[in-house]
Amino acid sequence: MKLLLLNACLLILIEDGEAWGWWSSKVTMTICQNQKLTLHCSGGKVIKVHYANYGRTSYHICPRGTLLTDDCEGHNTKKIVKRKCNGRRRCRLRATNAIYGNPCRGTTKYLEVKFSCVEPRDDDRKRFLKEAEN
Repeated sequence: MKLLLLNACLLILIEDGEAWGWWSSKVTMTICQNQKLTLHCSGGKVIKVHYANYGRTSYHICPRGTLLTDDCEGHNTKKIVKRKCNGRRRCRLRATNAIYGNPCRGTTKYLEVKFSCVEPRDDDRKRFLKEAEN
């Protein structure tokens, strides 16, 4: 388990591929290809995705594997991650070609997500009630 205290209003707890958040500022989480990550917001807050990319924009992140390029971005990644996570208290992500496509063949990729925990909107509250019924 890793505990990171970045400043007085930002606390991240990372354990076994899960990120728990008690913050309102933006946080970037990265997982290497074929890994899983669960994002959580506590205190009644929900996830708001600001950026997401499945590909490679740095040789320094997830440096193992085949690194043919660092100029590779998945075009639909943000839309897919927003649909899966926005307005939810928790969402599970997997960094795989099966979900996001293969934007740079032959290169090991990673999923990078920038998000924050925000107060839910009315339509988010309705979704929570509907999910709780099922």
